Amino acid sequence: MSNIKNNTVIALILVLAFVTRLLMAVFFYSNAGDTGTYEIFAQNIYRGCGMSYSDPNSSLCELTSGGYFPGYPVFVASIWKLMGTKSTWVLIGQIVSYVIALFLLLRSINYLTQNQKIVIIVGIFMALSPLQIGWYRFLITEPLAISLSIWFVSELVLSLALKKIRVFSLSVAMVLSVYVRPDTILMFVGIIPIAFYLHTPKQAFLKLFMIIFLSTIPISGWMIRNVSVGDSPITKQVDYYPKSPGYIKWWKTWVVNEYQRADIFFPLWPNCGFCYSQIKVHDSRYINAEEMESVLKLINELKQYEGEPFPQIIDDQFNDLYIQKSKNQSFLLSAYINLERAFFLTLNPFSSWGLPLETREINRKKILDALTNKDIEYLAGAIEENWSPIIGKIFVFAYRLLLMACIVFILCKIIILQKNSTSSVDSNINILMLSSTLYFFTRLIFFIYLVNLESRYLIEALVWLEVSVIIWILCYFKKFNAEIRSYS
Repeated sequence: MSNIKNNTVIALILVLAFVTRLLMAVFFYSNAGDTGTYEIFAQNIYRGCGMSYSDPNSSLCELTSGGYFPGYPVFVASIWKLMGTKSTWVLIGQIVSYVIALFLLLRSINYLTQNQKIVIIVGIFMALSPLQIGWYRFLITEPLAISLSIWFVSELVLSLALKKIRVFSLSVAMVLSVYVRPDTILMFVGIIPIAFYLHTPKQAFLKLFMIIFLSTIPISGWMIRNVSVGDSPITKQVDYYPKSPGYIKWWKTWVVNEYQRADIFFPLWPNCGFCYSQIKVHDSRYINAEEMESVLKLINELKQYEGEPFPQIIDDQFNDLYIQKSKNQSFLLSAYINLERAFFLTLNPFSSWGLPLETREINRKKILDALTNKDIEYLAGAIEENWSPIIGKIFVFAYRLLLMACIVFILCKIIILQKNSTSSVDSNINILMLSSTLYFFTRLIFFIYLVNLESRYLIEALVWLEVSVIIWILCYFKKFNAEIRSYS
């Protein structure tokens, strides 16, 4: 009877996960920046052209490669073939993929912990996670990448439960994930500590080599295809990427958050029509008055080329600014800028994490200044106009802050206090936590290095941390309470 009851609860959790995301998809659907690009790829695949950025309504079929792998466009085109070309079917397909991945995760956690309460609590947290549900209202890679990331971590959990690395399953999950988002190849670092925990060094190296070998075969196939169409095997750029290297290098010396990056960079993209008049240079402590004057003068000149590719003569001048700025920027200042980027990537209080929390026109700098100067009148006015999204953003920020605080607490317990602790957590859970943390920091450093500062780039690693933190805390307090009872 107990198993029937527990299975019913698990089924209800899966329904909850489906419904919360479906509500987002139905009532808050929105185009994201990359939606149009993926739709063009998918339309060309649908009509039999292949991976191409050519106009789907034309007879032209020029194959492309660049930084995009075909996984997500193929997923979209396949659903169109099966269900029709409405966006709603793709959104539902993304949600179904999540529900399947969540089921596999909960099954794996049950094998590892043998504790139905832990399984249920993890399931509820994942179904309602404010960091996850918002992305399912978009046609972008994140929803599918989240599902594949959850499947991957479920395979790691199952490996711990079975006391052996599941080479083939992890390789398949890795390949599918890379075909959706190439940067998820960084998940490999999460396998390393678990491999050496479960096996001897020789066996661990062999298992890791087998995963690399099996994953390389299909990934190499796509790279060979790229060469066959006249491109390099793989590049992070695409053939319609803004051709303005000097300008890009310059803004990378001072941009610290996704809003600064979007306003300085996105107007250059062809899908915006080279709308240089929309470029906005944010006030920054890393741009002095003399530099700002030069930059604004160049941007005013740039507006004369509205709708045309970035002119080389202006790009050269931005490159000169970059060279001069690099000479004057010390190592400590660069390190500080990167730390600020890490903060905004992880804890930017203005980030909505895909949720429909759009505010009316609001000056974020003035908000921060008002908080610093305790300008209650200005803050009250801003809150009155945007009270609903502000409450939502505060909740999402508090959730992330709590998650990060838990990570710090857990790492201190594992690394510093574990030897003297009478309430040690099972070593399987500890190694899962370390694996998730390693993946998170690897991904964080990778995107700081690229100066890709959108919060969505961390979600694939944050789902690992959500799973690991919840399991660790539940196991910790379960054992702690058991020890208290044994002493009483």
